[in-house]
Amino acid sequence: MTNIIYITFLIPLFVFNSVVRSPTIKYTFNLDTVFTSWNNATLLSLKNEVKMAESDKVKKVYENSLLAFKSFIDIKEGNKVNPKSIRYKFLKDIPLTEDMSAFYIIETISSGESVELRNYVINPAKGIVTVYQFINGKWIKSISEKISFNENVNLNSYVAKFGTGFNQDDIIITSFNNKKAVDSKYFVYSTMKNLSPWNNILKLR
Repeated sequence: MTNIIYITFLIPLFVFNSVVRSPTIKYTFNLDTVFTSWNNATLLSLKNEVKMAESDKVKKVYENSLLAFKSFIDIKEGNKVNPKSIRYKFLKDIPLTEDMSAFYIIETISSGESVELRNYVINPAKGIVTVYQFINGKWIKSISEKISFNENVNLNSYVAKFGTGFNQDDIIITSFNNKKAVDSKYFVYSTMKNLSPWNNILKLR
């Protein structure tokens, strides 16, 4: 009888100790740094597109996109930190973990009767893309899918002549490395090539 009582109390004690000693995940991303580097990279992309526009018509499209983008993320300068910005909210609502030394964020802005915002986070190391939607003031995870993705891509190689691309919405693709944005490309509507690795990803909802 003594042995039975001893075993009965030993098991709960072991479970309790296991829970207490479980390691906690620590996030060491500096959101201000990620945010400002992200904004600066996208602003640089838009400013370059304005300079290299093939015609006055296309130049006007990019100039309007530049103004709309600043309003969209609610900043006037790239180095300005605004915790209320929709981009800053996104960084707070998604898990930025230590295994994401290199990753991509795709932003899609669908304009119609109502603006629909959808972001994609690609983790090449794990081969996973996660989709988020902006609903009622928060970024909500939609789905995660396994993908095959080449970590080293040249964003400029997917630019199509204005009016010949497949995208009906503005799309922003940004690559991150060492916890900050290193490159960004703003594709205004109809400027992303049909044959690109992004097509299948953008079909996810």
